Amino acid sequence: ANELRGCGADGLHVGAGGKGRYQNNVCRDCRGSGVVLEGGAEPDMRANELQANGAHGVLVEAGGGGRLSANRIHHNAGFGVKVVGREARTHLRSNRVEACAAGGVHIVGARDVVMVENEVVGNDGAGVRLSEGADPLLEKNTVSENGAQGVLVEGGAHGRLLRNVVECH
Repeated sequence: ANELRGCGADGLHVGAGGKGRYQNNVCRDCRGSGVVLEGGAEPDMRANELQANGAHGVLVEAGGGGRLSANRIHHNAGFGVKVVGREARTHLRSNRVEACAAGGVHIVGARDVVMVENEVVGNDGAGVRLSEGADPLLEKNTVSENGAQGVLVEGGAHGRLLRNVVECH
């Protein structure tokens, strides 16, 4: 396992075309995001801890993607996970996103996002926010005890929500 701590920018930046498995790493106290996935990046991120970063836990930029599974994402200044852009293709499975200042998960315009069996709890903003035409699949997630809406759908977003538990907001 690697520990990326106190970086002046992002902890881990996966560039265009970047692939591979990133597992059991800790990214904490970075000024930027814990992890940034550029357009064309498709890594397999498993069992990482992304905490106390100055921006987001994970930022998926336009055209970025990959698979994020079994990660613990907490106490970040931005969103736990932010996916941006229509071309973004991201699969979020079995992650725990908690105690992030801006909110849990924000999907902006992305249509090819699948979010399954995640726990999104105790964030200051909305648990899950869909905006700017986003149309993800949210299935079997638990969204609870967030500071604002459980699931906020705005700005022409749609989303398919199946068998989720949304409570205590």
